[in-house]
Amino acid sequence: MEETSNALAVRENTALTDQGYNKASISTVLRHRELVTAVLEQVMQENIHYGPGYPGDKKLNLLKPGADALGVAFQLVPEFEITSRDFEGMHREYQVTCKIRACNGNVVAHGVGTCSTLESKYRYRFGKRKCPTCQAETIIKTKTGRNPGGYWCVPDKGGCGANFDPGCPEIENQDTGKVLNLDPADQWNTCLKIAKKRAYVDGMITATGVSDKFTQDAEEAPKAEGTKASEAIGEWTPVFKLTDAQKEAAKAQGWKTEERTAKSSGRKYISVLVPAGHLAEPEAEIPMDGSLPPPAPPKLTVKDMLEMIDKAKTETELNDVWKSVVSHSDGMDNKSIADLARARRDKATSLLGGR
Repeated sequence: MEETSNALAVRENTALTDQGYNKASISTVLRHRELVTAVLEQVMQENIHYGPGYPGDKKLNLLKPGADALGVAFQLVPEFEITSRDFEGMHREYQVTCKIRACNGNVVAHGVGTCSTLESKYRYRFGKRKCPTCQAETIIKTKTGRNPGGYWCVPDKGGCGANFDPGCPEIENQDTGKVLNLDPADQWNTCLKIAKKRAYVDGMITATGVSDKFTQDAEEAPKAEGTKASEAIGEWTPVFKLTDAQKEAAKAQGWKTEERTAKSSGRKYISVLVPAGHLAEPEAEIPMDGSLPPPAPPKLTVKDMLEMIDKAKTETELNDVWKSVVSHSDGMDNKSIADLARARRDKATSLLGGR
């Protein structure tokens, strides 16, 4: 702390005495602002170079192409310094410092940014519905065509092309909630790119003095709670044939329910707040025909999972076991995840060696 205070004091004294301090004239500052305005109005395009800022903030959100445009306008060049830290469970954090250099080589600003696979967007994923025939995660719900309201295993995404009737229980009873991502190494490159982007945009905002016009990273902010299906939390779905038993089942799954009255008919109904991950077909989660939601599968222990991995005889069987492990991973600690990933890797190596 003392070093920082001394450095600030020297800077202030230098400025006051005009010794070694390169002052900019008011006309220079005004030309600088004119160039920023010209780039914003004549070069940048909304949703390409910038987007909306944070809720309640009038500043625009500067995107990487916008930072590039400012760099070209002011002839600035980025230089990156990258370090990383590893954590249990193959998790990693990248720390990036971005030096912004002027065309004469002088450093005019620094930007910093970090990104980690422990961030919720990388640590978790939403399960996808699998095809009952080929087990590929390529199922979509059809809205038109020969089977409206049914399901199709999309061939272009690696599926088998099978069609399934509307309300198919083998599909709709699958759990598609949030689960831990047991392969965080798949996100390492993404996290590195995000950390670089965060540091780069931060450096360009500082170097060009545009913090009054721009903020950053608003495109990464979690979406606010709402009642529309496009939002992250869920939507209120009217269910007229919800029995007391179904209310208890919904409550056991942590879903909110409340009784409402239709304004037009005065009819009473139960509305259910369907959570994220179930937004595509919310009525399928608590069926409209009055049947109960499917019971949750029994929870496997880490010991059970390790034994299942060890007993796998083929690569296909090992992959099927791993899918089961992933579906039971919610709430698992990092050490257990690391042990399971190591066991899977060792077993895969053993199976390959046995060929």
